[in-house]
Amino acid sequence: MTYTAHEGHERILVDGAGAAACLLGAIEALGNAYEELDEHAADDLEAKLYGPTGSAAKTLLGSIGAFAQRSGETFERPVAKHFPGGREAHAKEHVDAAVAFIREADEILAELQDSLLPVEVGDEQLREGLASTRRTIAPLPQAARELERTLGR
Repeated sequence: MTYTAHEGHERILVDGAGAAACLLGAIEALGNAYEELDEHAADDLEAKLYGPTGSAAKTLLGSIGAFAQRSGETFERPVAKHFPGGREAHAKEHVDAAVAFIREADEILAELQDSLLPVEVGDEQLREGLASTRRTIAPLPQAARELERTLGR
């Protein structure tokens, strides 16, 4: 399938924004979980999940925003996805929602990388930003499972 450079840029930006919205949703869910936990568990959640997820979101948003500027496209910061449980859910449900959002973000970014669009547009900084984001979020589902084992003890 052929496409114009603008169409390729647009797809990258749409997919990047979708992944960023998932990570922002994960941050929101983790923030809600934090409020439900005791101090020790909350500190663990912040160190093992919230901080890395925030770092990944910052990297992705920065990479996509900089790519948009370099390519002359517009990019609006995405809005966080929300999970149906809302703020009333228990900490484990919030963590589970965050993991689901993180996995969704990873799938979007993997599909984008597999499409080779970031290679075809020749943007090394974008490719590194996508790869860095995926490296940061890769261990988070397992870290969440380990944290959940200690909740309620």
